Amino acid sequence: MSSGIGIELCRRVARYQADDLLKVMGYGAPTQKSRRRLKNVVENPDLGLGSGNFDFKYSDQAFLKALGVVLGLDQRALTEHMAAIIAEQDEEKKAFRPYVWVDTDFQRTSQPVFALAACESQRYLRFGRDFWRLPLHDQLLRARRRIRSHIRDTAGELGIWGAIQRYWFFHKEEQALLLSRDGRVIGERHGPVPSRSKLSPSVEEIIS
Repeated sequence: MSSGIGIELCRRVARYQADDLLKVMGYGAPTQKSRRRLKNVVENPDLGLGSGNFDFKYSDQAFLKALGVVLGLDQRALTEHMAAIIAEQDEEKKAFRPYVWVDTDFQRTSQPVFALAACESQRYLRFGRDFWRLPLHDQLLRARRRIRSHIRDTAGELGIWGAIQRYWFFHKEEQALLLSRDGRVIGERHGPVPSRSKLSPSVEEIIS
């Protein structure tokens, strides 16, 4: 998320040596970790917020506020911008992420559950970070393109799962559009993904 205050912060940081800024912020002997943290603020569109960094001196928000004080930034503008970033990140965390599930009409026979669980990710096509923000018709257009590309890349075969029969585009929780192998909409579905191979938590930990 970019804004005037974010651009101004980066412009002012560029005037100084990293260690000089960090020392004024209270890092008596700047380390590679603190330098990386400063670099992350400058290079990250979210100014390092939400990265989970903590060095027993500053949280993400406290680090950014301290840097803003050192740089002489308008504290009210910085605080408002930080609040906007955090609100957007919260919205992002709560948002449903549309995805495509690849349907092969799979029925387990002798395949080991361990192998199926290890290959489970092959049955899902994921999209970029901001895909969920697009209108449904734009999402569907991109999903159709992705499906056509996927069917070409796989030659219609999904390894242990078998031949691809159709695709489910889940645009909402438990609400999907059924698409053919060439990306045509041919139906709807209400409910969860038809089947999913699972392992016990202990085995999941081994293969993760």
